[in-house]
Amino acid sequence: MNFYKLSSSVNIEDIGVSGQVQSIMAEYCPPEQYSFLDKINPQGRIEADINPPPLKLEDAAKKTDWLDTVQFSFASIMVLSLRFEKFLENFSLPETQVFPIRIYHRGEILNYKLLYLTKPMNAEFIDFTKSSFVIIEKNTVIDNPSFNNWDHFLKIKRSIPAFQRISLSKLVLKPKDIPYDIFRFHLLGRGIYISENLKTAIEAAGLTGMQITPIEAIKHFYVR
Repeated sequence: MNFYKLSSSVNIEDIGVSGQVQSIMAEYCPPEQYSFLDKINPQGRIEADINPPPLKLEDAAKKTDWLDTVQFSFASIMVLSLRFEKFLENFSLPETQVFPIRIYHRGEILNYKLLYLTKPMNAEFIDFTKSSFVIIEKNTVIDNPSFNNWDHFLKIKRSIPAFQRISLSKLVLKPKDIPYDIFRFHLLGRGIYISENLKTAIEAAGLTGMQITPIEAIKHFYVR
């Protein structure tokens, strides 16, 4: 089975403007809502009671099923239309948390859902023996390490200087070990990924606001 990376569309004809949501509606947002981002745990569940702040969809932006939001530009959170969130119920999802969120657009209040994928799946789904890696320093590749598994990767990552970083140059997954149609990675290949099954269904349903990229075509790092 093939897998794809799911991200915000960059086609202005589809989304109207890059960065569809760029600001919080401060006049409708009590101070405690500004602490929302501090309560997000990138490695697990959000345990605190949260109330996402209302957001402003830029006047030139189009209403899409997936919104590109500056505030929630994490590889774990999706701001989705009600129909997209309902649509996903027909597919195999890992643990998620869903919160209502209001979007203001040209005097209209739009009801969306904030969907959080609670756990990154790097250790379970990446085939470390077949994937390729680089160590980068000052935008230059200085080494091509290999890893046996996730724990081996973490050990080397912790041992290198802070001014160096490890990135993928080729991502290979373990399809037989992946039971979900959507999942996320955190430290390696950071982003949200979907199955061929979900990709086909998204396209057939005409859901908007997304870019779908085959994992083979992903540019994982940039060098001079």
